[in-house]
Amino acid sequence: MNELGIKIKVLRKRMNITQEDLAERLGVSFQAVSKWETNAAYPDISMFPVLANFFNVTTDELLGVDLSKKKEKIAGIIAEYDR
Repeated sequence: MNELGIKIKVLRKRMNITQEDLAERLGVSFQAVSKWETNAAYPDISMFPVLANFFNVTTDELLGVDLSKKKEKIAGIIAEYDR
């Protein structure tokens, strides 16, 4: 999850908004946003879909989950058992 803070910061900067702007739009304090971006704290789990929607990304993208790698691994396991 260490990448979450970096991801939030990068997405925020791409939108050219400040921590204060993001905080206001999400209904949290700017201190909370600062803590997220420095990995001093994580957003509440209920904020993940809100953040993803705000930044127009999936929650998987926000969390750095690469499903394509997992799908390949699963396909490989299935292929082994089908032999």
